[in-house]
Amino acid sequence: MSPPAIVSPAIAYSIVHSLGFTLDKLKQIKVSENFTWAEVFHNRTLLDVKSARIEIYKNALATAGRLEAIRRFLRELTGKPLVIQITSWYRSPAANAAAGGANKSQHMLGLAADFVVPGYQSVRGNQYIQAHLIGLKDTVKFCLEITNGQWCHIDLRPSHIVFENKGGGQYPVLTLAQRNAFIHKYGKAA
Repeated sequence: MSPPAIVSPAIAYSIVHSLGFTLDKLKQIKVSENFTWAEVFHNRTLLDVKSARIEIYKNALATAGRLEAIRRFLRELTGKPLVIQITSWYRSPAANAAAGGANKSQHMLGLAADFVVPGYQSVRGNQYIQAHLIGLKDTVKFCLEITNGQWCHIDLRPSHIVFENKGGGQYPVLTLAQRNAFIHKYGKAA
């Protein structure tokens, strides 16, 4: 069996809308070198995938580009052949509500991704990863959520902010001093 091929958003969209399409077919096509269309639609239903507009596919391609850059950065940082494991990327409005996502979540546009980094799946390990992503966000152009959990969240809003999920719908933006304090506290080896 040959490795999955990279296909454009338009081709992925047409495959999804072809006769006989199944979710397993998404594993056979890639959005980028290291991410499949199955990861874009991780844990989504067939209805979610088929009802996603072509813009979602185009946005997912942009998000994949950022994730590829983050993946390369994390491999260099850790010296390990780690991968990013996607836990959530595109969410339909219903899936976003079920996940407790923000009303205007970038996940619903395909412009956000949540992931874990193997070997750094503790809260402290994730803080280490997030501390280093703070410094990368302006170069690679993404927003970073300090999740206070075991996963990372990035999105592609143009502001390139760092914000903290305090729960209860509170997402304050970190000041430069707060970002620097976070880096100082958690940027040392986990």
